[in-house]
Amino acid sequence: PALARWEFERPEPFVSDGAKRDRLVWSGDLYWAGRNFYYAFNDSSLMCKTIALLARNQAPDGFVQACPYADQPTPGAGDYGPFESDEFAAWFIPVLHDYWRHTGDDAAARRFYPNVKKLLGYLGGFTRADGIFEQRFETSKHAFAPSLQKGDVRHRAYMDVLLWMCWRGGAEMARALGESGDAVTWEARAAQLRESANRAYWDAEHGLFRESIERRSVKWTCASRMNYAVGKMTLGDETPADHVAMEPNALAVESGFATAEQAKRISPKLVAQSWVRKFILLSAIGKARSGFGEDAWQIISTNRWGVFAKPDWDGPWATAEGMDPFRYGACDQSHPDVAPAGYISSCYLGVVPRTAGYARFSFSPKPTAKLTFAEGRVPTRHGPIDARWEKTSDGYVFDVTVPEGTRAEVTPPDGQIVEVDGIAGTGADLPPGRHRLVSKRGL
Repeated sequence: PALARWEFERPEPFVSDGAKRDRLVWSGDLYWAGRNFYYAFNDSSLMCKTIALLARNQAPDGFVQACPYADQPTPGAGDYGPFESDEFAAWFIPVLHDYWRHTGDDAAARRFYPNVKKLLGYLGGFTRADGIFEQRFETSKHAFAPSLQKGDVRHRAYMDVLLWMCWRGGAEMARALGESGDAVTWEARAAQLRESANRAYWDAEHGLFRESIERRSVKWTCASRMNYAVGKMTLGDETPADHVAMEPNALAVESGFATAEQAKRISPKLVAQSWVRKFILLSAIGKARSGFGEDAWQIISTNRWGVFAKPDWDGPWATAEGMDPFRYGACDQSHPDVAPAGYISSCYLGVVPRTAGYARFSFSPKPTAKLTFAEGRVPTRHGPIDARWEKTSDGYVFDVTVPEGTRAEVTPPDGQIVEVDGIAGTGADLPPGRHRLVSKRGL
């Protein structure tokens, strides 16, 4: 009876950063969390609602707040929220682009297109003539600054790789929506930034991207094992051999910003050294796609993601954030953004959308010496993709169901496809239906 006098507010549901921590949406984390939704669930409407929450919290100048409350008022001019970060504002576009790529939700792309255009206008207003981002103090927080405070106004490779993802993703959505003028402009901005960023950050001698124009690398130390907010960032003139800037290099390889040749040079240097497991996961994805599948598996297995499959596991059936090594490799098992579902499905099973909504998709697994087969189901708007591959003595056998309205391309890890459904074929353009393909090595 006493509770009857209370009124309870039930906001729209959204994807939370962590059930045991702040329970907010965080724009950047959605890029990681979304992959696990798209590969695990047929209904991605919760991700769309979360993107809508961010869109509602876009300031008049185009800035998107990083971690808004579900029902807070729309921000006014100069209101950048509790985490004043251009980096987190920019993540809105790659998150939306990734959602659209996996779901084919053109209505959402159209709905949020004005937000994309406004945000790109904002971000583009703080770039040099060559496209490199000029960080201003007012919005200079980022996830790896000392104590997460404002003040890091360096020209950072990570931010420019992220901005390239914004221009490229915005252009792809614009072209699909018939906004050809914007598409041409944004494609040109992406190309210019990629060229400029390579000149500014790429260290050809050592085969990696510098952390910033001002510094080669950053070393992170944490004064308290359980409180990363009191961490200390050391800006030094260490040589690249001393330390690899994990964040920009991992993101460059995973996103496709790095060329194939650059990725092959960067990938062996990406080790599990980051205190944030999101970037360890990006490193594993980049390694697998660049031909370092064994290294990728080593990263996954040594960072205790596999602990959830152990019969004696007595923790929560969720996932681990790498804020600090603790009992089972991490102190927090509640973050959806570092679950391995998207990684396992896209790399080891090997099913990836090539066009929005899997209208065209690739089936290209990245096996290891110990992983000799994989089987799974990927939900799409056209129906499920059932995929299975198995290693044989001289190649691979692939089974795949291609839904109506889609086309598939099958690429073996090595060798080439020699047989499709019992006759000679390549597997480059499979029509809808169930197919069996055989590959051979040494041809």
